[in-house]
Amino acid sequence: MSEDGSVDESEVRWLISYADFMMQLLCLFILLFSISKFEVTKLQAIGDGYKKYKNIPIGPSSRPPADGTDIKKIPTPGNTRGAMLIVGQTVPYLEGGAELLPEQMKELDGLVQGTLIGTKNILEVRGHTSAFPEDSINGDHYYLSYLRALKVKEYLVGPDPNNPIIPSKQIRITACGKYDPLEQYDRDTQEKARKVNRRVEIFQLSETVR
Repeated sequence: MSEDGSVDESEVRWLISYADFMMQLLCLFILLFSISKFEVTKLQAIGDGYKKYKNIPIGPSSRPPADGTDIKKIPTPGNTRGAMLIVGQTVPYLEGGAELLPEQMKELDGLVQGTLIGTKNILEVRGHTSAFPEDSINGDHYYLSYLRALKVKEYLVGPDPNNPIIPSKQIRITACGKYDPLEQYDRDTQEKARKVNRRVEIFQLSETVR
């Protein structure tokens, strides 16, 4: 402070930086506190925000009803969700991998030849992962589930986009991450859940392409 009682700006400038730092530290502690308890709704909100930042399609964070009005029921043995096909149910995906295995390609070929050729219904392809950190890409479950769905879409479209097996506009993809498990992670079923939750589901919607 000068002799006339005025405050020298250079003497208090550090307070501004200090206040900014304390504010950021406070925000960090609030965030840590908000996720200190495992609550799916909070994690979903954080995950949805991250997906918007990554420009990844946001999918359902809870299991969609198998008898939803927009889903055509497909009676498949062992399938109670209404999906036409669950890729990975018979032959699981490799943990952390998105590439289709030969057995999975055969399943998709059978679906295309037996059901999809000539139809105009929209297909929704939903990618999923297990909840284990190994089944992610650098900890990002949403991105891996997106890649799994994308690989299935690319296979259904075929190698020539100008002469597609299934037109690209007929297929929607959704990343569900780890938030829509087929099997819960109980002590007795954990290993089974770890495998079957690595999957891609294909739904045929009532909506048709225009």
